[in-house]
Parts: sequence; structure tokens; C-alpha cells
Amino acid sequence: MKKTFLSVPKDEARYKIGIRIKIGEELKARPINTQEELWVAEQAEEQWTEFNAQLCREYFSDDSMEREILRHKLTAYVPMGQSVLEKAASFRLRIKQQLSTLTSIRDRIDIIAVMPPAGPMVGVEATPAPRGDGMFKQSVENHPIAYAVAIAIASAIITAGIMGWVQNTRVEAVSTKCETEKTGMKNDYEAQIRDLKHQIQEFEQKKTKVGF
Repeated sequence: MKKTFLSVPKDEARYKIGIRIKIGEELKARPINTQEELWVAEQAEEQWTEFNAQLCREYFSDDSMEREILRHKLTAYVPMGQSVLEKAASFRLRIKQQLSTLTSIRDRIDIIAVMPPAGPMVGVEATPAPRGDGMFKQSVENHPIAYAVAIAIASAIITAGIMGWVQNTRVEAVSTKCETEKTGMKNDYEAQIRDLKHQIQEFEQKKTKVGF
């Protein structure tokens, strides 16, 4: 048989269940004389029951306590021919039974152990988390397709980068060559101009000597 544990401190569980008992006693004491008052009381009963079940679901490790609460849940079946007072009596009986269950649960808290904190199992050595190469190897083994896709994408990015670098290098080389050629042509042109000026000067000198 599976053992039931408390998932909260015992004092907290007693206090909260005690509040639910007090609310139920106030609900049971409601005056019900009309169909409207009965309807309002049954709506409050349904909410009270659902909250009690949720509290047990959160405070205990299994659903045994929750199932005890839900045994008293109001059903849609209503016997034919019942008066408002008879329905009110059935309402109070359900509240009384659920109050008895809540009181029993609160009393049993003394013998229910609090759930131990999570930790490594006794006698079982914890396996250290993989590090470095071990982690990488495990990741590849667990996700081979994702790894292959990642490698393909990385290769494409690297190839595109290399091609771009080669293209830029070629462009720069051509540009440098053009600049060099242009500079050489400029130097040749300037030299030709200097020679032409020198020839003109020599011609002027000769013309003066001859007497032109």
C-alpha cells in the first residue's frame, strides 16, 4: 500500500483545514426557506467542496484525501417531489458529512509524516554531469541529425566567408594595379612635357643667336 505524506509543515496543514471546517460550519447554519436561498447555498457548497479537494490535492502526496472529500460532492440528481425544506435537510447532511471528513483528516495529520526533501538515493552514487569533451560527445550522440545540420550550416558560412575574402582580395589587387599603371602613365606624360619645354628653350636660344 502506498504511503501518504504531507507536502507542507503539519502546523500549516492543521491551520488551513481548521479554516475550512469553520467555513463549513457557517455554511451549514445558513437559513434556507426559499428556492432561491437553497440555490445560493448549494452554489456555496460546491465552491467549498472544490476548494477542500484542491487543498488536499496540494497538501498530500496522493489523492486519497481528495477522494474522501469528493464523496460528498453534490450531484445533479434530485429526487422528485422534494420540498425546499427537504432539500435543505439533504444539503445540511452533506455539509455535516464533509465536516466529519475534514475533522478526521486534521486529526490524522499527527500520524502522517512530512515528505522528505528530494535528494540522491541512499546507496546510489550520483553520476557526475558530463564536462568538456564528454558533454560534447553525449550531445552529438543524442542529437545526430541536429549536429549534422549545424555542421552543414557552419561549413556554408565559412565557405561564403572565404569566397568573399578572395573576391575582395582580387578587387583590391586589380585596383592597386590600375592605380600603379595610372601613376606610371602620368609620370611618362610629365616627362614628355619636360622634354618638349626643354626643346622649346633650346630652339629659342638658337633663334636668338642666329638673329631671328
